[in-house]
Amino acid sequence: MDAGKVGQTLKTHCSAQRPDVCRWLSPFILSCCVYFCLWIPEDQLSWFAALVKCLPILCLAGFLWVMFPSGGYTRLLQGALVCSAVGDTCLLWPEAFLPARLVIMTTYYAAQLLITLSALRSPVPETD
Repeated sequence: MDAGKVGQTLKTHCSAQRPDVCRWLSPFILSCCVYFCLWIPEDQLSWFAALVKCLPILCLAGFLWVMFPSGGYTRLLQGALVCSAVGDTCLLWPEAFLPARLVIMTTYYAAQLLITLSALRSPVPETD
């Protein structure tokens, strides 16, 4: 297969996706831009800083909820993203409460477990 045919195949697959993907990914891209533009220093931690840090992850969870509302593996991925957001919030204040490191480790491993389970439950892609 020459390079021209590969490019045509890739273009066909990409254009067959749902056209509203870009619209629903725009909050994620915007929240990433806000995160990097604000770049809240570590000495000015607040709940606003935690929200800005976790907002891109929560936007991805919302994207999954909108684009794939009925998938069982999608719910597992959303759970993994929420666990990641909780862990990121705890990373901002590790000394705020005693079991913060335990919460961070628990949410990290819970997210990894949910990602693994979603990979096992995800549909097998069709081959042409």
